[in-house]
Amino acid sequence: MELAQIREDIRFLYGKLSAREGKYIRNYNRYLSNGNRRIDLWSQYVPPITYNSGAIGTDGVQTQINVIRSAVDTIVSKMSQAKVRPFFNPFNGDYETRKACKEIQQFFDQFFDMAGVYKKNPHVLRDALVFDVGVWWADEKKSKLCKVNPWEYFIDPAEFYFGNVTRAMIYRKNVPIISLKDEITDEKLKNQLEKDPRSKGEYVIYYDLIDGKRHDFFDGQPICDPTDTNFEVYDGLQQRPFVELFFDDPMKSFFSVSLVDVLYPIQCQVDELTERIDAATRNGITNTIFIPNGSDNIKASQLTNGAGNVVGYIPGPDGGQPTVSTPPAIHGQYHDLLQYYIQLAYDMAGISQLSAQSKKPAGLDAGVALQTFEDIESERHNTLLQKYIASFVDIAKVIIDCFPKDANVLPSGRGRAKVKFGDVKKQRKDFSIQFSAGSALSKDPATKLQQIEKLLEMGFIDQESASQFLDLPDLEGVYSHITAGADYCDKIIERAIRDGQTDYVETVPLKMLLKKTATMINHLEAVDEDDKIIDNLKDLLVKVKADIDASDEAGMPPQPEALPPMAPPGPPPAMPGIPNTAGGPV
Repeated sequence: MELAQIREDIRFLYGKLSAREGKYIRNYNRYLSNGNRRIDLWSQYVPPITYNSGAIGTDGVQTQINVIRSAVDTIVSKMSQAKVRPFFNPFNGDYETRKACKEIQQFFDQFFDMAGVYKKNPHVLRDALVFDVGVWWADEKKSKLCKVNPWEYFIDPAEFYFGNVTRAMIYRKNVPIISLKDEITDEKLKNQLEKDPRSKGEYVIYYDLIDGKRHDFFDGQPICDPTDTNFEVYDGLQQRPFVELFFDDPMKSFFSVSLVDVLYPIQCQVDELTERIDAATRNGITNTIFIPNGSDNIKASQLTNGAGNVVGYIPGPDGGQPTVSTPPAIHGQYHDLLQYYIQLAYDMAGISQLSAQSKKPAGLDAGVALQTFEDIESERHNTLLQKYIASFVDIAKVIIDCFPKDANVLPSGRGRAKVKFGDVKKQRKDFSIQFSAGSALSKDPATKLQQIEKLLEMGFIDQESASQFLDLPDLEGVYSHITAGADYCDKIIERAIRDGQTDYVETVPLKMLLKKTATMINHLEAVDEDDKIIDNLKDLLVKVKADIDASDEAGMPPQPEALPPMAPPGPPPAMPGIPNTAGGPV
């Protein structure tokens, strides 16, 4: 694509989504309790304020009851409790598939922790609640996962609506040129960096998903030559390196609503009532003291207006007494109406005061009742929770699709297979990405102890290892040792299928290898696999049988099974006092 066409596309994308900026500014300021002041989203030098700037006067600062922020922060806090772990499940795959799944599982367990995904994803959700969408970006150049502000993310609304996105863009202002020093190859920009390393400008990253190119610009000038993205291709277009999380999925185009949009009219009513109550309490008379003229005991001159409004009056024939009158500053209906709108906002957001204010509803005393109350509230946010959970899986998919193919999934280390993202991409059709709990071993001490005791009973770990795993959050060490023999057998079979090699080291469990090889031959014969592949496996089978016979003749002790033997087939044993209905003997 020509440079002039790219610049035209950048102007087109900015123009199509620039109309949302007014709403974003309003919601940003409203979330920060700043109803009147409109802070620019692009400037990093204007600090937000947490009060209404138009209500500052000699009487003090206008009270703000920010129901919107309370609702947003409560939902974010509840959703952040979901620590989701992308789980890679191979199906109908071979040894290479399982190896790739194992490596990519370890990668994401570490990557999510190092990239702060569990810490930052609640902030992405907050963007969705305040603006309408939160955005993750998989930066393929730096192999990093970054949060993008919604007003910096641009996409063609029509292409998004019809599911064929051909271009996407990150547009940022006031970016220091020194932050791009490692990427700049353009001589003009190099000179600018050298002369004024503190200069700032507009930074644009434009993705052409048809040609598979990434273009970087600083103040309209290309930073470097276009780079090939090499993302995975779906329906003729490369995968865009972004994950969008919407509060409410768009019904049309790319535009949607946020929680702030839903609650804004109610917040305006709360603001108005609060302002009236504030004005009444500041301007109303605190006390009015009526003193009869000519009183021998108290004179009006002895009092000041600091204690109230002192008024002298002419008493009637029967005389008079000093009287203190304290009229209400405002009718109680205003207080009731204010409480009504606050509660209405929480109801509209599906939030209880139990969550928003740590306040137990009146009459709700039993523990079971409180638990039921929380469950009902959680169901109100079930759709949003499902999208929040799915975003962790979407992040994993985008990273696999967009990170460089020649990059190592994990750093090289002892006992670790050398798997690259390209290997994972090749196996992509043979595994699915699901979600599970954040750890294979519970962090609850009592539950974790039960799990370890069960592993001890099954013989998967020994006494020496049990104390170690009490302090570890995962069981990768356990599973790796348990499956080491089976994994090696699978690798031998895969190598025989692919290359016809039948060599293996002496430590392999031969009986397990014999059984797995025979099972694979039966499976491939049943699906009419190529004769060459089956012949390779038969050669392996002959070699394994010969090695087993040789070990028997040499008087070597039988090899132990790698896993505890399974129960023999047949009906389950009868329980005492319960008749056996499975057809076997009682």
